[in-house]
Amino acid sequence: MAWLLSLAGPAAKGVIAAGIIGTSASPAAPPETSSITVRTYNLANAPTEYLVQANYSAGQIFKQAGIAVRWLSCALSLQEARANTACEEATGRHDFDVVVSTAAITRPGIATDASLGYAFPLARRSHAVVLWERSKKMAESNGVPAGIILGHATAHELGHLLLHSVEHSRTGIMRSRWGKEDLLRAESGRLLFTTGQAEAMRVVGLGAQPTEPLLTVRVYDLAQVGADDLHQATERADIIFRQAGIRIRWVVVPPVNEVHEDQDSEEWNPSDIHLRLWPRAGIGSNTFSEDTLGFRLSTEKSTAIIIADEVRNRAVLQFTNPGELLGLVMAHEIGHLLLRSRAHSAEGIMQAQISPNLRDRRRTLLVFTRKQTASMQDEVRRRMGIAIPRKC
Repeated sequence: MAWLLSLAGPAAKGVIAAGIIGTSASPAAPPETSSITVRTYNLANAPTEYLVQANYSAGQIFKQAGIAVRWLSCALSLQEARANTACEEATGRHDFDVVVSTAAITRPGIATDASLGYAFPLARRSHAVVLWERSKKMAESNGVPAGIILGHATAHELGHLLLHSVEHSRTGIMRSRWGKEDLLRAESGRLLFTTGQAEAMRVVGLGAQPTEPLLTVRVYDLAQVGADDLHQATERADIIFRQAGIRIRWVVVPPVNEVHEDQDSEEWNPSDIHLRLWPRAGIGSNTFSEDTLGFRLSTEKSTAIIIADEVRNRAVLQFTNPGELLGLVMAHEIGHLLLRSRAHSAEGIMQAQISPNLRDRRRTLLVFTRKQTASMQDEVRRRMGIAIPRKC
């Protein structure tokens, strides 16, 4: 059974109804930490130990996204308020209210029978509701601790508030539904915000300075290029993209027969670039000319092919390092995918013919042009799910 995280329809008018959802990894090394304060109101009278577990679980999720959470348990009566004055502090733009409630208060247009919560991101004072009884029922039917379910539902709803959006994603904790595999990821701490969601929450929600665009490139070495040449190639391509203000996260995907059952695998992400290193024998001799070193296979699937043995042969003829040339070809093909174009330029790395010794008209090493750089940065941010207005 899949559980609904959020609902947003015409009747909602700025309301986000949520339930439970998805997975995907945030950055391995979170950027400088931003912070928020969350005031919780336990109207459902959920046991304290579950609330503690929920706050810890949600806090760890936000920690991976570069956001620290300060939790305040707020009073529900005048007597409690006299003993607990922390929630009487003035609220700011980084303060949010979360009500832990029962399913009895749900109503049509805001939450369905399967929702675990809902959020009001466009209200004057942003707040969210998470449903304790639903979280407990889901936990019992799937063998996952109730506090973890409640914590992930809380993180999901807070995500809506920080993103200022009712939208859901195809991957990560902001998916609209969670299945059994998602819940297993939640239990093991792997149901997280995506890199783009984490960046958007810090920049759009909290006003932090944007970091450089981050792109994940998955390399499939079906031609058995070798670790040394592949390392040199990724380093060379890295230099080119750093000059374009884009960070690359390289993931070398092992052949299927080398993947062990205990090896952690990441969920497929449509925002990633896929580079497949093939031998010409696997492509067909009549498909492309002998001068072809690589080509864009599918823009929609963000996939390019590099003919690895042709790269090596060309490097021998040019008396250059195979890894160096491979890096240039990798950067060139990634450029085609990010620019969403087959066109070549008169100068720079996107020239039709490239080599490690080739320089552009300004006698500088092969790089992307300013126009190409701006276009690629926009494309990477789009893939990350970030819409950052340009400065005038």
